[in-house]
Amino acid sequence: MAYYLKGIGDAALRTNEILPGFDARINNFIIGHTAGILKGDYEEFSANAIDRGVIVKSGMLQAYGYFACSDTDTQINFVMPSSTNYLHIYGEIDLSVVPNRFEVKATPMSNTQEWTARQDDLKTIPNGKYQFPLWQVRLTASAIVLTDKRSFILKPSDAVTAENYTANGGIATKFSNIESSVNGRMPKWTLLLANKSYTINTNGLGEQTYTLNSGTTVSAGDLLLVNARVTNYGNRTICGIVRLATGVQGWVTLSIGGNGIPFSCIDVMGVCLTLGNNSNQIKCGGYCRTRIRGDSYDSGGHNISLGDAAYTIDSIYKINL
Repeated sequence: MAYYLKGIGDAALRTNEILPGFDARINNFIIGHTAGILKGDYEEFSANAIDRGVIVKSGMLQAYGYFACSDTDTQINFVMPSSTNYLHIYGEIDLSVVPNRFEVKATPMSNTQEWTARQDDLKTIPNGKYQFPLWQVRLTASAIVLTDKRSFILKPSDAVTAENYTANGGIATKFSNIESSVNGRMPKWTLLLANKSYTINTNGLGEQTYTLNSGTTVSAGDLLLVNARVTNYGNRTICGIVRLATGVQGWVTLSIGGNGIPFSCIDVMGVCLTLGNNSNQIKCGGYCRTRIRGDSYDSGGHNISLGDAAYTIDSIYKINL
């Protein structure tokens, strides 16, 4: 049995244990991806055709934790065939030779497009090879056509786990199922009205009937979220939920405390909603009165003292249960 410690060394003697297979396993663990070209490093093995050849640019790739790099151009020349032929340009990590080697190579010409790259598991096969497809080349007597066969990796990954989940039974399906479940249980909101303004006088008069946004309707039993303001009393917000009913006003009110509350006064302002004549209409009204303890009252039991109130309906949403 042998024991190894990654990073062991002697600073004075400048020596260190070099264990390529061990290093590759560590790299593979950190990266997570089986293989891929490193996006953004060098020129990503891009290529262009020249007269009777192809130039493959520099790039870096890794397979099973073995990193390979070409920092210069590689030129591959051809003898142009009389009929259509194909070949494949690939990067090869070769552990069968000492020292281990990386090259950009090309297959022999063939009249078929088919080619199977050798892709050994380099973690378990110490003398294996990993051939990484880069470009397919189609040759005729007068033309060279390149087809990109590269695949890239963007980041080290535990995220590779998420990337490898597919819509077929994977994370996408799970989220879709959860979304359907949540949408089935939680309400969706439909915007009925927005940015509508009107005035309520001290007699409680001043309602407005509005046509709802195109395609929306209301009916008895609907639950509405009202977001409104009284803009001429310090821009005070009135917000609440109303359930509509035939022939009944739904109210959202705001009480404003005066000096000595609860012993002095409570100013009350509110928004009322009623069904319009049509399902695409809603009637907005309101209130603007004050009860003052010990003062004179009107027939409704309120002393009128606030003056007119300017209302803005910022939004009314229907909550779809």
